[in-house]
Amino acid sequence: MSDVLVNILVTEMLVISAEDVETWTGDPENFAIRQDSLTKEEHIRPCAEHLVLSLLERHKELLISLIQNMLPQIENEPLSGSSAEHAILTGQTEHGQYMVSEGAVRRDALYLVIGDAAYTLHDSIPFPQWFMESLAVLLQPDSQMQAEMGFGAVLLQRRILWLVGCFVQDLTDELRVYLYSSIVALLDSSDMVVRVSAVTTLKLLVEDWDFTDKEFIKVFPMAIQALYAVVADAQEFETRLQALALVGSCVERLSEKSAPFIPAVVDPLPLIWEAAQEQNLLRGAVLTILRHSLTAGE
Repeated sequence: MSDVLVNILVTEMLVISAEDVETWTGDPENFAIRQDSLTKEEHIRPCAEHLVLSLLERHKELLISLIQNMLPQIENEPLSGSSAEHAILTGQTEHGQYMVSEGAVRRDALYLVIGDAAYTLHDSIPFPQWFMESLAVLLQPDSQMQAEMGFGAVLLQRRILWLVGCFVQDLTDELRVYLYSSIVALLDSSDMVVRVSAVTTLKLLVEDWDFTDKEFIKVFPMAIQALYAVVADAQEFETRLQALALVGSCVERLSEKSAPFIPAVVDPLPLIWEAAQEQNLLRGAVLTILRHSLTAGE
């Protein structure tokens, strides 16, 4: 009974819907911001997530075995969604036509289950090994891959970024180094949901206890440039605030190592300050960046 129920949850109730895709493409920042605050009253997905966790609590060994068995099966399903042959979600938005393969949709749903159950599964699914064997290739901003997978490419990039945050305590030093460069690259993604997700996950890595400043400094100049580009391109206050706060966190964690790059950090701030005349929180974030920059330069 449990295996049938979990299969229904993953293949029907936890999958992204056409309505979700339309919101993603039409209002990407609000989509990204709202995903962590959806309630059981307004969306079926949080209800299904809660049910999975309840099953896991009561039938732990059985559910772990089911998830372990489902993972290779679903990861072997084709991801190509650029043709109607493999697409399960198709539609038209103001930004054009989209196609998403069944493999991408089901993989996104299963990864959601695994992330929700990360605390329970971390001994059963070694995240560093799984990431390098199955997830790393999907995190690369590859134009050919996106052409073949269609919307499924950004769908899985966003989910994998979220997964990294769920398993942040399991990351090895080697994987952290890899993730620094991969996530910074995704800050320049053509998809705004992916960019916002990259900001969120990079913040978790930068503020984590095991942050490695000597490695992150190698991508710091690109990160600062990309984060300020997010601030410039964002339409929502919350997105701009998150990106600015991350700039401040980066400078704070790198401390004196960031000193050679402080001009690049502070140069954009006057324009941001002027544009935020009615937004005290944004101006507060600017002042925080300046304070950390002064400390780093001492």
